[in-house]
Amino acid sequence: MLTRGGTAQCSRSCSVVRYLTQTWSVISSCGVYVYIGPGSTQGEFLCNIAVSQKESSEMMRFMLLFSRQGKLRLQKWYTATAERDKKKMVRELMQIVLARKPKMCSFLEWRDLKIVYKRYASLYFCCAIEEQDNELITLEVIHRFVELLDKYFGSVCELDIIFNFEKAYFILDEFLMGGEIQDTSKKSVLKAIEQADLLQEEDESPRSVLEEMGLA
Repeated sequence: MLTRGGTAQCSRSCSVVRYLTQTWSVISSCGVYVYIGPGSTQGEFLCNIAVSQKESSEMMRFMLLFSRQGKLRLQKWYTATAERDKKKMVRELMQIVLARKPKMCSFLEWRDLKIVYKRYASLYFCCAIEEQDNELITLEVIHRFVELLDKYFGSVCELDIIFNFEKAYFILDEFLMGGEIQDTSKKSVLKAIEQADLLQEEDESPRSVLEEMGLA
């Protein structure tokens, strides 16, 4: 049995791990945080890997943003899915989530996936993750994305997403890549976005003929 204060082999085979607190969180030498339940055996140590600054095993299938009226505002798919299946899945998920009461749990099982959603003002942020992934981490991912949007737009609202959807996609791509967290630092993500905005402004600013030829 795995006991507090003991050691065991990390699920990523990176040497030993040690327990940190009574909440059964452990950290391995590679910097990966792991959550397991009391009474787990070493054979059951393939468990949920939480977010770390070095590495994350959270694999998101897709993320949806839609309004209370059922209007899709943003969608990002991280696995190959046919367009017809996408439309069917989006329609089905929106119906399920919008029908749920405010005090109901933000997690639900759907098909072979787990759905994690959270409402911010008039928008629902909805993510699909695999069965072995951690719902609480996904909630934190959603909240971090909302914080990034809020920092960039300044008290973000639905209209910001509608009229600046390309910026929302860019922020998401800086934060998540392939369904996994690319950068946990809000400052570095926002800095990359600011640099991209500056480059875009330079490209859009009018230049003289000499500047175009590189002679100015």
